[in-house]
Amino acid sequence: MSEFFANTGTRLGRASNSLLQQSECKWRSVPSVSEITVNEDLIQRKLKAIKPNKSAGPDDIPPKLLKLAEPAIVSPFTRLFSFCAHLGETFTDWKKARLIPVYKKEDEADKNIYRQILLLSVSSKIMESCGTDIVVDHVFHNNFVTDKQWTYREGHSTQVLLVHLLEIWRRLIDEDKVVAVAFVDFRKAFDCVSYAILLHKLKFQFGVQGPLLSWLTDILSDRTQFSVVNGQHSTVLNITCGIPQGSALDSTLFDLYTSDLPNSVSSGTVFMYAYDSTVYCIGDTVDSAVT
Repeated sequence: MSEFFANTGTRLGRASNSLLQQSECKWRSVPSVSEITVNEDLIQRKLKAIKPNKSAGPDDIPPKLLKLAEPAIVSPFTRLFSFCAHLGETFTDWKKARLIPVYKKEDEADKNIYRQILLLSVSSKIMESCGTDIVVDHVFHNNFVTDKQWTYREGHSTQVLLVHLLEIWRRLIDEDKVVAVAFVDFRKAFDCVSYAILLHKLKFQFGVQGPLLSWLTDILSDRTQFSVVNGQHSTVLNITCGIPQGSALDSTLFDLYTSDLPNSVSSGTVFMYAYDSTVYCIGDTVDSAVT
């Protein structure tokens, strides 16, 4: 099972990398962000926000312990994270994940229908959360993300998006228009993300530079995972493609990776919430709306 998930998306990633190498990488001047700044107040808030009922990562340090130890570990954690931020690196053990395959439906013997959950080090996720905040603030402050992507926008929930779309469609129908709608759920979405394309976009499209880019590059490099079944550990395998699901960075990196999608569809309108997308087309007849 671990080998199956470790190789998911690798072939697609290789194809995408070759396309990137063949394309021209043109530099355009954009506002940049390069530093990860941490202080004790920030780390204290992150530790207090830990959900104690969550599972421990491969290091077997339970979230409840970190939450209880918050007064004693705020200072050393701040120094530790500042050291990683300065070097633009993270610890090897923080890049190891324990795989939990979750059965969804139909044939239990079919590995394709399982959803993978990766348990990661809670300490690593705290620092990832600090990095996520910086990237998200930078992206939204500089209006790098299309208004068709509703993730991380204040007051923009999935329920509000549904109401917004229904109102648009109601008005169109009142004008005697026909609306054709497709709801898209990307299969193995996070698993198929190409590191080369993601890092290229972070640098040239979103202005992520310096130690922050180095840190993100290191987080995605040399990742490993293993599974545990009936107390038995599988072989530790290398991961060469995909964003680690369960990390504090997963949704942010995926949103930036797919940020071009809404503006790339010329025949319809696309709204996204993370990896769930809604595409609709307008026409005077059913045939014109569908085609």
